[in-house]
Amino acid sequence: MIADKWTPIVIYCLSRGPVRFGELHRGITGISKKMLIQVLRRLESDGLVDRKVYEHIPPRTEYTLTTAGERIHEPIAAICRWAMKNDSLLEQIERKRKRFSEKTGAGAS
Repeated sequence: MIADKWTPIVIYCLSRGPVRFGELHRGITGISKKMLIQVLRRLESDGLVDRKVYEHIPPRTEYTLTTAGERIHEPIAAICRWAMKNDSLLEQIERKRKRFSEKTGAGAS
């Protein structure tokens, strides 16, 4: 459920409270609008995110974590804290992946 690239990042960003789509998209470097929509829809269908549409002109949509989403956020936040403390290790792994990919001609995962 949270093993793909973008889902944990989206959940982490939503943990701060209600967020509008545009704000969320600007806050996540590298994610396309299409991918963000897919992730949000999947999280909504899983019951982890609430989507609220305000009937204003222009329309406004906000996303928030549900209680279940907040519970899943806890281990994601722990992983994020670990990643921040171990950024040099993660950079080293990324360099090794890149070298391996270049050497074998395989795409990096």
